Amino acid sequence: MLTRQWPALCAWGAGLIHLAVVASSSPLWAVLLGAMGALELAWGVYALRSGRMTGPRVVMGAALGAIGVSGIAGLSGSFAGVPLAAATVLLLVIAFAAAAVLRAERRRSPRRSTYEASRQRPGRTLLGLLAGAALVAGLTTPALALTDAGEHAVPHGETSRHGGH
Repeated sequence: MLTRQWPALCAWGAGLIHLAVVASSSPLWAVLLGAMGALELAWGVYALRSGRMTGPRVVMGAALGAIGVSGIAGLSGSFAGVPLAAATVLLLVIAFAAAAVLRAERRRSPRRSTYEASRQRPGRTLLGLLAGAALVAGLTTPALALTDAGEHAVPHGETSRHGGH
């Protein structure tokens, strides 16, 4: 089930974007976005490792709250809008996946879990993971390039002027 894998990958993408935006932010925004980014990365690891979305109501609330913070930061005018918009898209995927899990929990019989059902099809799980990683990377990479951290990064194939040999 994609609602197990893709939200974790989207959390990593949103977390990386929020951490990259910290480089060009004021101290208040740096603390807020930095904490948000770190929590997103940690939750992504936890969600992928656990194999299911636990606490979908909390996850949905946190994703919607992070969307609000990203929106306010974007509207403040001190950040590049495209990276925060990309993070918002990734957070929307998490919110929609949490809503899907809540809906499925209402319909599912107590004997069958989504984790057990997906364990029977490892090839499908791997393909879903690869497709999700490609989609998240395709959205996250350009967004990271548009942040201050991305603009100051050494281009691929070149060495740094500060000690690279």
